[in-house]
Amino acid sequence: MELVSLIKKKNCKEAIEKIKEGYDLEYVDENGCTCLHYASSEGLSEIIVAAAQHGVDIEHSDEDGETALFKAVKNSNIESVVALVAFNATLNVVNNKGQSSLDIAVAQKDSSIVELLCSLGSSVTIDDWTVGGVDVDILNKEDQNIMKILINQLEREAENNYGNNAFGVCYVNPGEDILIFTDITLNTDNIRTNFFLCCSKIIPEYTDISIHLGSEDRIFSDVYEIKTWGDTPTYLELNISVLGFVEENQLVVIMPLEGSVEGKISGQSFKDGEHAEEYTEFDIKIDLTRLKTAKFVILSQLRQEEFDVTQEAVKIIPQSESSAEICIPKGAFKSSGKLMLNVADTNDWNSEETVLFTNVIDLTMQNKAQPDKPVNVKLPLHSLTVPVDDCILIASHKDIPETVNDWEICSTNITIEGNMVSFCAEHFTW
Repeated sequence: MELVSLIKKKNCKEAIEKIKEGYDLEYVDENGCTCLHYASSEGLSEIIVAAAQHGVDIEHSDEDGETALFKAVKNSNIESVVALVAFNATLNVVNNKGQSSLDIAVAQKDSSIVELLCSLGSSVTIDDWTVGGVDVDILNKEDQNIMKILINQLEREAENNYGNNAFGVCYVNPGEDILIFTDITLNTDNIRTNFFLCCSKIIPEYTDISIHLGSEDRIFSDVYEIKTWGDTPTYLELNISVLGFVEENQLVVIMPLEGSVEGKISGQSFKDGEHAEEYTEFDIKIDLTRLKTAKFVILSQLRQEEFDVTQEAVKIIPQSESSAEICIPKGAFKSSGKLMLNVADTNDWNSEETVLFTNVIDLTMQNKAQPDKPVNVKLPLHSLTVPVDDCILIASHKDIPETVNDWEICSTNITIEGNMVSFCAEHFTW
């Protein structure tokens, strides 16, 4: 009773001392409430943490069948909701009236709490304004916002159930690296204070990511969202594993959708199992000095390389096909210019039988000039068992060949040495 009295007076320091001294956290007052109910009502997240760490029953219900989570929701205490979920409070439990905490937030038209609960995985019920049959346009602006959150959550719930979306909340302690998901780790080397962290990853189809993409952008990862509460650090460092390898002919871009995010590739890894999988590792840094939240996605783009070409001989080794060579002889071009080079990976284009033995290489002079002398090209082969007599070289002068007639068989000598094929290119793409 003394502890509850201290909490009602918001005397956090003494209340936490009582908890640490071993005060009876199972005490229940005449309303069936524990100290956790009152701490949640008052928005005292530090007391919630202390009580949870000392074994309080997070799921204890009062005489109305309401857990501490209900009290936090009813009083719009966002950080208290986060704290309770961080210590495994159940979101979809219902009270004696059959209401969930989300039902109550919707009834109170508390859009911030509704959005938070949905982001943490609360289930939308048919009673939440009979979501499926409401004309959103006839609602006022506040109600429209809540309805859109609920409709979006309904669409995402199936993916949540199948595990395609993931979300987690944790209480961060300095010096303890945290595995948020199996593929996301928080590095705490720079962290000196405790705070709450919510991380979610959502498959792109259920976001508005498409409006942010350029014509050359390809989505490489899920959409990640980070939210923090409390005494947060100035930045966060995450290591993220993304399914798939970045090919030599690709660049990756970390695209912030909210907040300040930057990152780079830190490595690649294989994971054994029933189906071996390849992953690309990323080091991500999130600046929290201005915003306490961030949202981002990793994109891939086709790597386009540029090389200076003069009248002198030059050997070019592209990054996008590091085993390849393009040898331009002296006098092949009458004036200086820039060579634009693209490589398209054809490994996945082959089906049961290998038909394409190399990647496609696109060579274009920026000024549209054509070589006056044959240019020797060497490319790595996909297969080491390719007889030279089985090879033909096809080429197109068009930037985007659209029909079979846009391609021609080149009458040039082809030689194979080891895993390399050599031939002469007599014209470039226009």
